[in-house]
Formats: sequence, C-alpha cells, structure tokens
Amino acid sequence: MKSQRLLKLFALLSLLATVAAAAVWYQTGQAPDPWLIRFAVAAFAAALVAGLIGNDTRPRLMLRFLAALFALVAIVAFAADTARQGAAGQGFSSMSLMDHLDAFAPSLLASAKTAISRTLGPGAWDPALITILKWPAFLIFGLLAAFCGYAGRPRRVAQIYVN
Repeated sequence: MKSQRLLKLFALLSLLATVAAAAVWYQTGQAPDPWLIRFAVAAFAAALVAGLIGNDTRPRLMLRFLAALFALVAIVAFAADTARQGAAGQGFSSMSLMDHLDAFAPSLLASAKTAISRTLGPGAWDPALITILKWPAFLIFGLLAAFCGYAGRPRRVAQIYVN
C-alpha cells in the first residue's frame, strides 16, 4: 500500500474518531471515553508520520490540506461575522479569536493562559499572544491559510544541462 493511501486512511480514521468523540460529548455533556480520544490522536499521529515519510506525500500535501482547512475556517468565521451584523442591521464588525475561544471553550483559554504563562513567562501571554488573539478570527486563519498554501506550493524542478 502506498504512503498516500495510508495517509488518507489514517486521516479518515482520525476524523471519524474525532467526530464520534464530539458527538458523544455533545449528546451526553460528559467527556467521551479515553480510548476514543487516544485512538483519534494515534490515527492523527500515524497520518502525520505517513505524510512526512512517503516520497509522494511529503509535507507539501499536508501543508496544502492545512491551507484548505484554515481557509475554510476563515470563510466560516467571516460569514458568521457578516451574518451576525447583517441581522442586527449594523455595519461590519468582526469577533476576535479570543472572543470565539471565550464563548466556545473558556476552560481551554484559561488553561492555555496558565500553561503559557508558566512555561514561557507571563510576558509571553499578555502583550504578545493577547495582541494576536484580539485580531479578527477570519484574519488569523486567513494568514495561516496563506502561509501554509505558500509553503505547500508545488515546486518547479530546475533542469540544468551542462555541455
């Protein structure tokens, strides 16, 4: 089996396990079984290894996938900002990534703050990361998409012949 097929298989298994864990968490309100989370992480790690090792799936393929994923998140965030402000009859204003994280997962934001402050120092969180997190969410994910898309672009093979 080629590494490209292994990459797709492991990525699909990781995605299915993650969706199943999210569905269990959404329906019951409790954390899913640890084996499901471990399986999703293991399948993601296997997909990452398969993507980095294989000749035909070097990091370019993964970077292009990440670029598409980040672009999708940026478009969804932009559409959500536009729809929210259009329904209210106001002009355009966007939500920052920090506001999204605070509304969606406040415990994740708090634990990230304590972990980063503990390992890198409080200066790394407050002036540095807070400034970036207060940017609009669609802008952050758009920049990540542009960076991953540029890094994952197909390279031209230079053919130099010496006579």
